Amino acid sequence: MSTKKGKDELSGLKQKILSVVKSAPGTMGVYLKHIERGEEISIEADKVFPLGSVFQIPVMVEVFRQAERQMFSLDDKLVLTDNVKSVGNGILQFLSPGLSISIKDLLVLMMTISDNTATDMLWKKIGVQSVNMMLRELGFTRTNCYIPNREYYLFSLLIGKEFEGMTMAEFVQSWKNKSQMERMKSIAAIEAEFSRSLPIEEFRTRYEAMYGRKGEKRFQQKRMFDEVVDNQGSPKEIGGLIEKIFLGEAASPNSCHNMLGIMLLRQDENMIALELPVDVPVSGKGGFLAGTMNDVGLVYINPKSHFVLSCLSKRLDEGDEDKISQAIGKIARIAYDHYSHVSLDRT
Repeated sequence: MSTKKGKDELSGLKQKILSVVKSAPGTMGVYLKHIERGEEISIEADKVFPLGSVFQIPVMVEVFRQAERQMFSLDDKLVLTDNVKSVGNGILQFLSPGLSISIKDLLVLMMTISDNTATDMLWKKIGVQSVNMMLRELGFTRTNCYIPNREYYLFSLLIGKEFEGMTMAEFVQSWKNKSQMERMKSIAAIEAEFSRSLPIEEFRTRYEAMYGRKGEKRFQQKRMFDEVVDNQGSPKEIGGLIEKIFLGEAASPNSCHNMLGIMLLRQDENMIALELPVDVPVSGKGGFLAGTMNDVGLVYINPKSHFVLSCLSKRLDEGDEDKISQAIGKIARIAYDHYSHVSLDRT
């Protein structure tokens, strides 16, 4: 294939994807890379978006890296306690304290059903700040993973000595004005304040009274909160992390292979796979918030052809969920059709 022909084909692919992005609701960023050909397409891919549960990918990476350094074994067990339980996704919040669960099983719960309590148990085991340190070491400077689920949901209730009595707008402005260090101090303070004084049943009751069982109440208020407080990242950096996992560069090749295997097991809505043939594997992770629907994954076209697709969004309105899901599915199908019919030679 000539260089000019390759560039023309890549330009045509980008225009097709750009057309989908322009017709999608809210603000959307897309990063696509065919690994073997080395071709990239970036559309608002350096912008920062709320990650939702996509932040669990770097948490998983750091868990494997620390296990490699023999700081613990993946077979080691952690004990479920009431003061680590979080509302939101997952089943561990409903189980009895004292249950012992292996780190390996917690990883599966985190990556397949976005179990918030499993995530926090793992993240606090490895140290919250270790994830950003790992990301910087790998060259990712725009992604900021700093707030665990439990503290995130506590803040969303506008409770705690520092913020009680504030409106959501006042809280959001206060949070915007804080440095990273100040935010970490606030997170530590609310964790300490409610470590024993808020049983999970009361936590869940208060959250559902404010936002509903499925987040159907106070959408605008929650969206305002999510866009500022949630862990943040760019499509290019999250996609780049998936690429490093595939190439065996995010950790040891064996650990990276195991990470991809876990991500193949996901149980949440797989938007990237919506329009792909049912026999096409996708190792990935989704993330959902008020006004945000994300999906990131590695698509296996065949054993010699793979592409990374990272789609992040924000500022969606209520009822936009199906539209953004369809847009992500369509982008994945466009990329799949294109790379199923081109040479694997680099342009």
